[in-house]
Amino acid sequence: MRNRISLIANKHKDTHFVWELKTRTMIKKAPCILLLVYTFCSCIMAENFTPYKIKLQGIGGYIHPHDENVEVLVHGPALGGEIALELGTDGSESWHIHHNFPDIGIAAQYLTLSNPEILGEMISLYPYINFPMVVTDWFSFYLKLGGGVALATKPTDIEGAIEANRPIRGANGLNKDFNFVIGSTANVILAGGATMEVRLSRNLRFTSDLIFNHYSNGNTVQPNMGLNLANVYAGFKYIPSYDGYVARGLARVPSTHDRFSGEVIFSGGSRQRYYKDTKSFPIASLNLGGYYHTCHQHRIGIGLDGFYNGIFTNDPALSNSFRRTNITTDELKNKLRLGINLANDVIVGRFTAGLQFGVYLYDPIKDLEPYIDPEDTDQTRKEKGLIYAYDIEKEDGWLYTRLSAKYRIIDHIIANISIKTHLHKAEFIEFGLGYAF
Repeated sequence: MRNRISLIANKHKDTHFVWELKTRTMIKKAPCILLLVYTFCSCIMAENFTPYKIKLQGIGGYIHPHDENVEVLVHGPALGGEIALELGTDGSESWHIHHNFPDIGIAAQYLTLSNPEILGEMISLYPYINFPMVVTDWFSFYLKLGGGVALATKPTDIEGAIEANRPIRGANGLNKDFNFVIGSTANVILAGGATMEVRLSRNLRFTSDLIFNHYSNGNTVQPNMGLNLANVYAGFKYIPSYDGYVARGLARVPSTHDRFSGEVIFSGGSRQRYYKDTKSFPIASLNLGGYYHTCHQHRIGIGLDGFYNGIFTNDPALSNSFRRTNITTDELKNKLRLGINLANDVIVGRFTAGLQFGVYLYDPIKDLEPYIDPEDTDQTRKEKGLIYAYDIEKEDGWLYTRLSAKYRIIDHIIANISIKTHLHKAEFIEFGLGYAF
């Protein structure tokens, strides 16, 4: 390795790497140095390939009291455990090499929610991926990303809440004996954080993780305050086999032609507005995005969004204490929004996970928020520009975000699931299909 580095696979011997990439080529392709470092490290890691691993951990967590209905119910830590099966990648697909031979896992998690008599427990099943950052003979460090389905054992008693006429806001401790946080049995779990391993023996590792979990139904059912937890994991990983292995596959730098792509995605779903309402309203979005691939693992993009949200109707049955808008008529224009977004995506083979930050270019609702009692003549509305100061507890504001997961079913067809939020407040979950070009 004095004058050259090689990452080109021998076409006739798919189980060996031919070290044949000159240093001069590496310098010319400086933007992909991270890719080259990952791939170099993967060659070392390939010698320790294991087809599967079993992980068992205990969990202790802290629920962040981001909402008054959450705060009155948090009496201590959230406790539980998790068991996971992890599958190693062997280089048979190019994305294995691009991401430094990550592990693909599926986890089953059980967690009591601080106050199990009221909040109950969460039982979750979710896939995840561990991206290697540091790997040595005795210590390993990974970044973990995952998401799946979570079942709440004690969701909100909607009929009881309606019968008691409980206020969803300004409860002043009234809801301290009532779950006004999670309104549905079925929810989404998002998991992300860091995980580390220390070798104890040839087949055993001590593991410790710091993982952030989010539980929400995306307002599909009200109430939906959501739960945010910071969890510490500790346990052991058992490795049944530990055989030497030579990786296969080809890692190449994307050509200029491959660096640009585009997508058109149509998504839809439904959401509720208020727990007393019990009505569901349609939601939909149309996204047109253009992307630049910095390397095989990452892309950035810019996009245009069109949104439809059916909750923005005039409904006298809603209490004024909940209203966020002064809508007096049921018009299509109040249900439409247009925006522009910046995207940052991670690419793992056919799967893409990303986060978009957007600004509304057209938003008639902003001029109707926050709610002002018509009888209060002392309050006046201020004209709002493109960007303005706002209280997220009273209005949606000018900034929207979207956490998305996309899977390329076939060459040009994409399946999509996304959660759209305004800061930490979810607006809706959407499912869709798209075309990539």
